[in-house]
Amino acid sequence: MIFLDLFLMFFRLGLFAFGGGYVMVPLLQSEVISRGLLDIYEFVSLIGLAQMTPGPLGINSAAYIGYELAGAIGAIVSVVGVIAPSFIIIIFICHFFKKFYEQGLTQSILGGIRPVTIGLIASAGVSIFMMLMPLEASNDIIAKAAIILVALVLTLTNKINSIWIVIISAVLGILLY
Repeated sequence: MIFLDLFLMFFRLGLFAFGGGYVMVPLLQSEVISRGLLDIYEFVSLIGLAQMTPGPLGINSAAYIGYELAGAIGAIVSVVGVIAPSFIIIIFICHFFKKFYEQGLTQSILGGIRPVTIGLIASAGVSIFMMLMPLEASNDIIAKAAIILVALVLTLTNKINSIWIVIISAVLGILLY
């Protein structure tokens, strides 16, 4: 039964995570924390680990959670669950691509989904920060907010490669904590 639960949970996440892995973060957060599968610290660690390992965030997260709950088979079932919706949708879209893409309705739908994707990504970052804020010492909050602000400015101005931002943040984490 755990395998069916894992498959269905990640199938739903894969079905509604239109726009990539970061859109999946608030959905994943809601699923795993509300079910008591992970606490907020474990969830934040999961996201960090999923970012550090090669591969998409959704697949890495599914593999981690599946493995933690049901071993190697749980990881496989979770990964299949998270990629199955995309696989099915892409096969369908490829079959009708030209007909769909040229229709104004498709362009309108995509135009409405793009801003929502950005909002979901921003929501995930803010909600994780707000959930951790009361649990941390005030000095830690200021240091973390400063790291976030510096990373955001460097990312938005494209002055530095995002890989270097992650490395610099890791070094700052080591020095500050």
